[in-house]
Amino acid sequence: MLVLLTRLEPGPEQDRPGSLALSPLEAARAGRLKGLRRRQYLAGRRLLREACARAGGGPPAAWALSAEGLPLARRDGQPGPWLSLAHSGDWVAAAAGPQPGVGLDLERRDQARDWKGLHRLLRRWKLPPARPAWPMAPAEAAFLGDWTRYEAAYKACHSLLAAGRRPGMVRAWTLLGKDAVLSVCTPDDAVPAWAWLGPGGLREWRRCPRPWTLDLSRMRP
Repeated sequence: MLVLLTRLEPGPEQDRPGSLALSPLEAARAGRLKGLRRRQYLAGRRLLREACARAGGGPPAAWALSAEGLPLARRDGQPGPWLSLAHSGDWVAAAAGPQPGVGLDLERRDQARDWKGLHRLLRRWKLPPARPAWPMAPAEAAFLGDWTRYEAAYKACHSLLAAGRRPGMVRAWTLLGKDAVLSVCTPDDAVPAWAWLGPGGLREWRRCPRPWTLDLSRMRP
């Protein structure tokens, strides 16, 4: 499992498709978007193709992607790695794995959210949170860890269903950053490989030393 993370930089050049090898459907989708959402979409296309190249071989431009919805990849007519994509503000992340059950979520820590309402949703999913991941973490970061894990689990469930598999157990790993929290679900016990794309790095991020085990059979996508 590979996870790529980047942060958008200011500047109009990121609003241009450039050499992203977009399909006509992707280009049309990008053309309907404006501002930050357009930049997120184009950055996501770049990350997904880079993740495919690193996980499945070949140049990034050789990979064809679905334009929206669950990211699906193909190269030379053959299916590629299972993918997941997430963005929040100027943060964008992509994950690629060889098996279905891949899910990824990313949340900025400075958002105004209905935390109580989201907590009620978590309880309705009946997936008990596992605390403490970081005993000294602020309450907001602890909650965002729970929230991103369950959002990632939701995407992993869709991934398994798309493959015709019955949702079962997955592992959820979490990264805590100064400005954002990220979680990724994997269908096995392997520790995901993390990589930064573009200027900056992962120095400010901390990985929880252990994964959570989530039972996706209890979710209802």
